[in-house]
Amino acid sequence: MVADGKIEIFFPVGKGLVVSLFTSTILSVTAGAVFYFTSLQENYLPSISTVILVTSTLLGGSVAAKSAGSRGLLQGMSVGTAFFILLLLLTVLAGNQMSAIVVLKKLFYCVLAGGVGGIAGISFR
Repeated sequence: MVADGKIEIFFPVGKGLVVSLFTSTILSVTAGAVFYFTSLQENYLPSISTVILVTSTLLGGSVAAKSAGSRGLLQGMSVGTAFFILLLLLTVLAGNQMSAIVVLKKLFYCVLAGGVGGIAGISFR
């Protein structure tokens, strides 16, 4: 979207954030069902949750970049940052605690995956 020569970033990022949340929810429910109905041990949970986080952010960044049509890296990284802030807020509201290292790792994963998704979204449109 263009308004007065400037690209509006909020609509594409919002769209990408919704895709990230939807993807994360679907993948989390699927993973929960797999853990519940199979003998898969819970020690795989941190790795699977990281894959879900990266996949969700990557898809959201891609959708945002496709929607904006340009500045894929910026669009994707914005989705990654917004997704991280939302997840951090939900974590704090749920009363869970995370170490600073874990928080920084998740921020890194979200921003990196969002940026890669944004570049891919522009490349494959």
